[in-house]
Amino acid sequence: MKCKKFVNSSELCTEWQYNRNDFHKSIITEFDLVCDRSNYASLTQSFYMLGYLVSGLILSFLPDKYGRRPLCWIYFLIEVISLIACALSVNIYQYIIFRLFVAIGGCGRTGTMCVTLMENMGPKHRSDIYLVGGMGWLVGYCLIPVMAYFIQDFRYMHWAVVCPLVCMICWLFFLNESPRWLITSGHTDKAERVLRQIVEQNGLNDENFDEKFAELKAHLHLSQQNEKTYTFFDLLRTPNLRKYSIVFCFSWLVIGLVYYGFSLNMADFGGNFYISFLMGGVVELPSSIIAILTLRYFGRKKSFFGFLTIISMASLAVIAANDTILKVSFALIGKFAVGTVWWVVEVYVPELYPTLMRNCASGSSQAMARLGSTASPFMGDLASKYSLTYVMVFYAIISMCSAFMSLLLPETKNKELPDTLADVEYMDNNKSFMVDNNGADDSGLLDQKACEKAFITEKTFIIFSEAKKDIRIGELNEMTGKISFTLNESIYGIDYSISGHLLFVNNQRSNLVSPLPSNHTNSLNITLQKVLNKQKYHFLSRIAFDWIHELLYWTDDTSIEVISIHRPSLRYVCVENSFDVIRNVAIDPLESLIIWIQWQESGDNDKIMRSSQAGTDVKVVVDYDLKYSYALTLDVNSKTIYWIDSQLYTLSSIGYFGQNRRTIAKSYDLFSSSYRMDFFADYIYWTNDRHNAILRTHRTGSNGTKRFVVFKANVSIDAIKIVDKTKQPMIALN
Repeated sequence: MKCKKFVNSSELCTEWQYNRNDFHKSIITEFDLVCDRSNYASLTQSFYMLGYLVSGLILSFLPDKYGRRPLCWIYFLIEVISLIACALSVNIYQYIIFRLFVAIGGCGRTGTMCVTLMENMGPKHRSDIYLVGGMGWLVGYCLIPVMAYFIQDFRYMHWAVVCPLVCMICWLFFLNESPRWLITSGHTDKAERVLRQIVEQNGLNDENFDEKFAELKAHLHLSQQNEKTYTFFDLLRTPNLRKYSIVFCFSWLVIGLVYYGFSLNMADFGGNFYISFLMGGVVELPSSIIAILTLRYFGRKKSFFGFLTIISMASLAVIAANDTILKVSFALIGKFAVGTVWWVVEVYVPELYPTLMRNCASGSSQAMARLGSTASPFMGDLASKYSLTYVMVFYAIISMCSAFMSLLLPETKNKELPDTLADVEYMDNNKSFMVDNNGADDSGLLDQKACEKAFITEKTFIIFSEAKKDIRIGELNEMTGKISFTLNESIYGIDYSISGHLLFVNNQRSNLVSPLPSNHTNSLNITLQKVLNKQKYHFLSRIAFDWIHELLYWTDDTSIEVISIHRPSLRYVCVENSFDVIRNVAIDPLESLIIWIQWQESGDNDKIMRSSQAGTDVKVVVDYDLKYSYALTLDVNSKTIYWIDSQLYTLSSIGYFGQNRRTIAKSYDLFSSSYRMDFFADYIYWTNDRHNAILRTHRTGSNGTKRFVVFKANVSIDAIKIVDKTKQPMIALN
């Protein structure tokens, strides 16, 4: 390029002559982006990357809220219209603005389509179909330098890119909405129609369709709050989400910087511009195939770590190579590795986030890749101004840092996608990120045969503790209360697992697990007990068991914690309250809810609170006319909370979400000194220290204040549980 007015150097140049050997017409020659206007060329790239950031960080929640299919169409139209507008640009300003919208549409379309593919595939072929679909991108990458060599006009190049996008209209017409999204968003009828269509098209047997669909619906409904819109900040709310998001955001930042650093600056390693760019695309062609094989046989975690390590080694090898061919070869190896790890992370990210946050997580993390890519052109400037060595060393360091961070992630190979926040928080994880179990035995549960020998029959039983030490069990309708075993410390809570044949009890310092005894067991060998966890500083008070995810919750007055009964080292705090005292806790795993009573030391009313099982979305259920409440129980089928107020002498109920509050009965004789209760088959059972008895009443209060004694003792009765298989359903009965 040179100025036509080169005779008088003091005169401002307004017209230029360009070297058109490589490019006939580009945005630089068309809009004269030289001299004081040269920064506009870089600005087009900056606005393009800004579009990815906007789509990833701000707009990525839209498909989670409004559905995958409609947003695919919207993003598709935005991309096509913007590309046409770029081709028809009359000035650089129009071009820059519409390049922004090209990126918004392109990023949104590809991200939403990828999530849709993931949600419509089973664990075995999920990574395969995703990566096979992504091979089209690699073919397009290789075609770009070929098209540019023959077309050499930026306007025609835009029209050439529009053509295959228009052809995608046929595919979009056949795209169904994601059944997972339909179910978790409450559109179960539509989901059933889509799934029946899939079964029919694939020639599958639909004999047990209704039963399987009911199971899937129940599973996906766990802890989903349909009115909740998730944003980038929700990805940082819980411990595992924070960990995953930090690792992936940094990794995407590194991958984006290194990928575009190699791609845009291949000429720095030597060779012809078109050939170098083409070779950069060719080495990526096998990357998706290699990614499929490594993901299938080595898993996500090892593949992630391995390819990041190869990037680091290849970057250092570029420095050591003296020959141009070797230097270019090592650069291509690095380009191949970063292209492969891109596919690996594309598969990995959606597998670690719940359904209603999956698109937001994918878009937000990939936006970090675009943020890294905005710095990649400056890597070329750094290499030309100082040395290529500095750039390669930088690539090597940040790649290895990302590789070691990837070791903090769990393996997801052949595992179902998480659908709830609880699923994410209780995924198998590394011990290095777990809270110390303070001496708990992490070898698993008790011997299954020993548990089965002691397992109860099909009858309904009641288990309770007497004098805080003796645990008694008997048939509910023929209560004799035989002593099953005695502990040397006070018992504060009892719960059980029907499917696991397990009994959980807690004293002041420990949560214990033993086989669930029958009413014929006079004593239980104390050596069969195992300690799930011990507390050093706080007293344990109440426990509650999640029979679906097999998690044990407990309160130590100031917090609610959870532990996996299969991995006692997997433990964390769900709810923490430094000011008030948490008296009791109950769990409904069908709705993925924690419900607890919170006592205010200020002397104001007690409160009944609820949250998701991960401890998020904390809400007040009851905050008035509640003075002194310890007893709390749930009816998981009618979604009702029952509690006793020992100062107001009332038995009350309310819906999970604060609806239909009513006082069932009021009596000093029945409800003073009542601290434990349970619900079964339309009846409420509770302990009463004034009478040293277990009492019962109908849930409607139809028998008024008449005292019905289930069991009478000579000492106080503490923890109480009704044992029946209907109390732990895998699917809600209503």
